[in-house]
Amino acid sequence: MGGLYVDGPGASFAGGRTVSVGRGRDGAFWTRTITGTTWTTDRLAWAPGPPPGVPSALRGRNVTRIPTTAKVAALTFDAAWDASGVASIRATLQRENAPATFFLVGDFTRGFPVYTNLLAGSGFRIGNHSDTHPDFTKISDATARTQVTAARTAIFNTGGAEPRALFRFPYGAYTASDVTLLNGLGYVPVGWTVDSLGWQGTSGGQTAAKVTARVLAAARPGMIVLMHVGANPDDRTTLDADALPAIIKGLRDAGYSFTTLDALK
Repeated sequence: MGGLYVDGPGASFAGGRTVSVGRGRDGAFWTRTITGTTWTTDRLAWAPGPPPGVPSALRGRNVTRIPTTAKVAALTFDAAWDASGVASIRATLQRENAPATFFLVGDFTRGFPVYTNLLAGSGFRIGNHSDTHPDFTKISDATARTQVTAARTAIFNTGGAEPRALFRFPYGAYTASDVTLLNGLGYVPVGWTVDSLGWQGTSGGQTAAKVTARVLAAARPGMIVLMHVGANPDDRTTLDADALPAIIKGLRDAGYSFTTLDALK
């Protein structure tokens, strides 16, 4: 098992026999039987199995909107290179009682474990955004599979949460065979209806007002909004975090409510 990260309550001062549960370095949950001050047996308690099958209506597709006629919108955030906007985004979402989905890269979870735990522990949905953010059109099927499974393990080990069976292709780059591969692994690929372009920063000609206007102009039932938690590497702006309050207000004023991507699993 490679050692437990966390033992259950009472394990360290067990008198007699105590059974504790912890997560091993393999991402699985183990029970440990402790007698006195020594442990005697480790047993596999639970390991994440493959994601459930993809609904037939969603197979072969990179989904860019939720299939509905209701005025609902899904706020989604990619977390890849930086965490500068996480605290502000989380505070806004919680203050406005707006659900959201965060697509995490494995490198992000390893580089920012505190923020990963913060997002997973705040009740937001967590999706898979690959392990190291490669262009899937330029890697082999074997490498693609590893990217997906390694990210899933990283998210689970770092955040303590089982990611949803939702995957977002890095750069939005994919082929039909990539979609088939993801479906075979049990994932629904999720794109977006509108990219806020906040990631371009002010150095790319964007402002919080432009980001807000772009999202509101794309409003339609079932829309999926793409934003990022990271700062622009050139000017260090976090325009998506800055624009989020106005985006939420503007969509609500237009009659929209917010939803998760649970309908896609």
